[in-house]
Amino acid sequence: MVIIDALAFLGDTIYWKLSAEDLIKRMDKNGIDMAVATPPPPGPDYTEANKKVYEAVKRYPDRIVGFFRVNPQYREKALKEARAAVEEWGFKGFKLDPTNEAYGITSRVVEGVMELARELKVPVYFHTGDSIFSPPEGVGEVARLYPKVTVMMHSSGIHAAMSQQNIVLATGPLGGPRFLDAVSERFDPRRVVFSTCVPIGFPELELRIVELSTLSGENKHLIMGENIKRILGL
Repeated sequence: MVIIDALAFLGDTIYWKLSAEDLIKRMDKNGIDMAVATPPPPGPDYTEANKKVYEAVKRYPDRIVGFFRVNPQYREKALKEARAAVEEWGFKGFKLDPTNEAYGITSRVVEGVMELARELKVPVYFHTGDSIFSPPEGVGEVARLYPKVTVMMHSSGIHAAMSQQNIVLATGPLGGPRFLDAVSERFDPRRVVFSTCVPIGFPELELRIVELSTLSGENKHLIMGENIKRILGL
């Protein structure tokens, strides 16, 4: 079974340092084949941090996939860099974090990123579930306004995802076994991906949670790698 981590944080921050080599060592230890990497907070300017992710993707193209971290408050500068990241660097999606960049998820600054994602046909992964800046319901509203964009967020958004078919939910530190049991009972497993948020989260724990869940073998296969492969065209 192919295992792909749909969200890992790669780079230097005031909280930690995680190099590409460190990330791959952690992946190898846990049998993870690939990881989607993005820069960690805080910003506010992620130009250099995104370059470090790009360098990691160049060194390890079979192990690391890049998501460009966008701070939309930089307006045209951010959009220009985001376009180049997809068209020239081969990044596969965008990461938005209203909480750390202090903007409302339904504010006008998000529109440019969503329009660009629709044009380039790449997903947008929202940090959500832990602040008034980015509630799951707000992500649901953005997904409603942009039905042709794949919108990704943490599993706390399961209720919003019920009514918006373009929302994909990620397992991880904000999920746990109850979320996966809910998937078994009432949510489309084709719209769930595995994530660890390493080094914030622990791959060892997240893998164990999936192992102990009530998911069928077929659904585990989808969630652990096949869904994100399809979404990103890997």
